[in-house]
Amino acid sequence: MKSRGGELGATHNFTNGVSFIGSYTFLDAEISENATNEGNKLARIPENAAALWVNYAFQDPQFEGLSIGAGVRYVDERFSDSANTESRIAPEITVFDASVSYDWNDWSATLAARNIADETDVTFCSPGVSDVFPLIPTGNTAEAGGCALSEGRTVSLSLTRTF
Repeated sequence: MKSRGGELGATHNFTNGVSFIGSYTFLDAEISENATNEGNKLARIPENAAALWVNYAFQDPQFEGLSIGAGVRYVDERFSDSANTESRIAPEITVFDASVSYDWNDWSATLAARNIADETDVTFCSPGVSDVFPLIPTGNTAEAGGCALSEGRTVSLSLTRTF
């Protein structure tokens, strides 16, 4: 295996309660020592991935401790196998996330939603499965046609205490 690439990340907190967190990754990963697949892209590794999160902490004393956030995540298309079969390319995907948090004393409560639009993402297909990507259902199942799907929409509520 041989890989070249880089990752950039940035954060910024404005004085008005708005903050940004962003990242971008470029990764050129290929098989370097294999007679059959040498020079091919590594399976399941996207060349590009990016994420951006924006958070707003309310500044009005009436809403002290309340914050809301929204984000977007992007993953480039990627081969599902080491042979780099054209019919087994997992498509690119963009998903959206959001959260509402409230902090008080030593406590924090967060309601978070991931993959709000309930996008189906094929993460990979098993060897021997061909031309299956157009057949993937739009519902959320753990496996379809020998292919693993990513997690669909999830909503979580957490309560934490710092001590």
